[in-house]
Amino acid sequence: MLIKIPLIKKSLIITFSWKIIPTREVWTGGFDSRTEDGMYVIFLDYDEIKWEILLDDLRNLIERFKLSHFYVFETAPDSYHAICLDKFPLKYAQQIIDYSCADYAFKRGAYLDMSRCWTLRTMKDYRPKPKYIGIVESPYCEYEQSSAHAEFLRRYYGVPVELKKPDNLEHIWFEKYMTKRKAKRGGE
Repeated sequence: MLIKIPLIKKSLIITFSWKIIPTREVWTGGFDSRTEDGMYVIFLDYDEIKWEILLDDLRNLIERFKLSHFYVFETAPDSYHAICLDKFPLKYAQQIIDYSCADYAFKRGAYLDMSRCWTLRTMKDYRPKPKYIGIVESPYCEYEQSSAHAEFLRRYYGVPVELKKPDNLEHIWFEKYMTKRKAKRGGE
C-alpha cells in the first residue's frame, strides 16, 4: 500500500510517501570491530552499490587515510562488506567510516549498539555467509593491525591475510541478535 499526502505551502508542493512492508524477526550473527585492547578495525557495509563506485570509495579511503588493504566480501548482488585490519581509537575509526559512502545506518551503528562497535554479519537464518571476493591492495602499512580479526578471516573465509604490523592479540567478540527480514508472500 502506498499513501501519498501532498502538503502545499506558497509555491512549494511537498509529497511524502511510505510503504508498509511486513517483516519477521530472524536470528543473525556477526563479529565485532572492537579489538581486545579497546581499538577498532574498519568495517564498512555497502548495500545496492555499483562495483566501480565501491572500488573508488575504498581507494579514496586508502589514499586519504594511508590505510592498508581492504578485504571485500559479497553479501548479495551489488551488496558488500569491506574490512581493513588497521586499528584506531573509536573517534578516528568513526571519522574514516563517515568519510566513506557506506550505508548511513551502518555508519551510526557504534553509537546505537550497546557494545559500542560495528558488527558485520557472518550468518543469517536464510542467507549464506558473505563470500570473499578479493583484496583492494594498498602500498601503506602505517598502523598496528588486528591479529585476531586476521585469524578469523583466515579460518572462517579462507582469506589470505598477511599482516605487517600485527598486534599479537587473540580475542574478538561475536554477537547474536534479532533482525528484521521482509516476509514472503503468504505470511512467512
